[in-house]
Amino acid sequence: MKTTSQLLFGTELQLTAACILFALISPAPAQTWTLTSAPSGNWSSIASSADGTRLAATIKSGGIYISTNSGATWTLSGAPSKGWYSVAASASGSNLVATADGIYTSTNMGAAWSFRTNLMSLESVASSADGIKLVAAAWGPGYVYTSTNAGATWQKTTAPEGYWTSVASSADGSGLMVGYGGYVYISTNSGATWIQKAPGSSSAAAVAVAFSADKNTVVWAAGGGSQRGGIYVSTNTGAKWITNTVSGSGLSSVALSADGRQMVALDGGTFLTSTNSGTSFTNGSNPGVSLTFITASADGSSLAAVVSGGGIYTLHSIPSPQLNFTPSPTNFILAWIVPSKNFVLQQSPDLVSWWSVTDTPALDLTNLNNKVSVSLSNSSRFYRLATP
Repeated sequence: MKTTSQLLFGTELQLTAACILFALISPAPAQTWTLTSAPSGNWSSIASSADGTRLAATIKSGGIYISTNSGATWTLSGAPSKGWYSVAASASGSNLVATADGIYTSTNMGAAWSFRTNLMSLESVASSADGIKLVAAAWGPGYVYTSTNAGATWQKTTAPEGYWTSVASSADGSGLMVGYGGYVYISTNSGATWIQKAPGSSSAAAVAVAFSADKNTVVWAAGGGSQRGGIYVSTNTGAKWITNTVSGSGLSSVALSADGRQMVALDGGTFLTSTNSGTSFTNGSNPGVSLTFITASADGSSLAAVVSGGGIYTLHSIPSPQLNFTPSPTNFILAWIVPSKNFVLQQSPDLVSWWSVTDTPALDLTNLNNKVSVSLSNSSRFYRLATP
C-alpha cells in the first residue's frame, strides 16, 4: 500500500521558467526494539549498509554473522572463528573489513574472507563508502593505520601512539577521527596529518567516535568519569563543540545519520537520541537490556545494536526523506539521503496526477545522497518522494 503523502512545506522557486514544490512523506514513526533471531553471544561490534538492509556483527570468541534483510534473519559468514573486535561495511554492504588477530576483508558480503595483515591489538576499524579507504586503530598502546586499496596494504599514519578505543571515517575516507583517553584526533586528509581537537582529561576516556558521511559533523562520547564524561558534538569538523546536558559515565557507542542531524548513543542501559545535531538528547525506547554497540542506516531510521552476552536488536522507524536541490543555469539537482525504505521520486504538473521520474538516481558516495538531474522547462512541475 502506498504511503499517503503529507505536504510539510511548499516554496515557489523561480528558476528561469521552472516552478518547483518540494513535498515530504511523513508518516508517524514507530519506535519499538525487536530481538532478532541471531544467537546469543559475546557480541563486540555491528555494521550497517547505507540503506540498513545489510548488517554484519562480530563475536569476541566466534564468527561473524550476516543479515541481508535488516536483521530479520542471520547466517554465519565464511569468516574463521576468531576473537573478533570490530567490523565495518561499505555503503552497499558488500565490502566488509574486520579485526581479530589481524585484518580480514570480504568483497562478497562475508561469503569469503581474505587475511590482509597481522597487525595486532586492533581495537576498531572504519571504512569509506566505497570500501576502498580503510582505517584501523590499535590498543596496546599502538598506532593508527590506513589502507587506500581495500585492505591489500597498510601504512602507519602520523597519529601518536596511544590506547585508541574507536575510529571513524567520513564517506569519502578523507575525514578520520580517533579517540584516546580524554583526547580525540581528527584528520581531513586521509590520515596524512592529525590535529588534536579536544582537551585531554585523566578522568574520562573517549570510548566512541563517529563521523558524518558529509564530513561536517563529528561526535565523541567520553565515559569513565564525571568531570568530562558526556557526548561532545561539532558541526564544523571540530572547530567548535556543542554543549549539551549528557554527562553519563557509561557511554559505550554512538552513531549518526549521513548528514549528522540524527544521533543515537548508548549509556549503560539508556538509549539516547537526538534530532538536532546533538544540541539536545532525550531518552528513547529501551529493549530492557544494556545495549553495548549500535549502528545506523544513512537516514538514521534503521538501527541495530548488540548486547555483550546477549542478542542483537533492531529498531525501525518509517523515514521521512527530505528533498534538497542545487540549481544551475540549465538544470538543477534533486537529492535525498539514501532511505532505509524504498522511495521513488515523482513529479506532477498540478499536484493531482503524479508519475515516477524515470531517471535512475545516482548515488553520491561523498555524502550518501541519491541524486537526479532535472532540466528546466517553461512549465511548472512539482516533486515529491513516495513509497511505491
